[in-house]
Amino acid sequence: MIKVFLGILLVFTTSVIGYKISERKKFVKNFFERLKIFNGEEIADIGLFSKTIGEKLKALDNSTDKAIKGYEVIFDGKDFVCKDTRFNKEQREFISFYVNSLGRYDAAGQAEFQRGADKKIDILLAASSEVSKRYSALSIKLSFCLGLSAFIIMI
Repeated sequence: MIKVFLGILLVFTTSVIGYKISERKKFVKNFFERLKIFNGEEIADIGLFSKTIGEKLKALDNSTDKAIKGYEVIFDGKDFVCKDTRFNKEQREFISFYVNSLGRYDAAGQAEFQRGADKKIDILLAASSEVSKRYSALSIKLSFCLGLSAFIIMI
């Protein structure tokens, strides 16, 4: 009886680990989806100044589970460095570059930067979507199978 309970606990634990791994892949995809929307709004709002960059970055940070925590340093003339380990190195470098470039140009230059960044965001979004689609379900299934195999061996 205790082996069955431990086996079920093992399968549950490995399944939860797999879910957490898949959640990480989905987070990156969702972040770039939100960044794409943010960038599109920035392009549309360049000349309108409806909200400050600080307010918009705060909203983006809150909606992405504090993925760009510490962005406030750009208002003191310092450089922001993305340290979120849920992103790979290339993604962190782009996010740092993107945040550091906001508000550094005149309206025409900022609009041109945003259009160029939009293309890079599209590339990062497509790559993260592919990784999320490919590996999210796989990690859950593999971790469940690993736990089930260990349970069968244990019995």
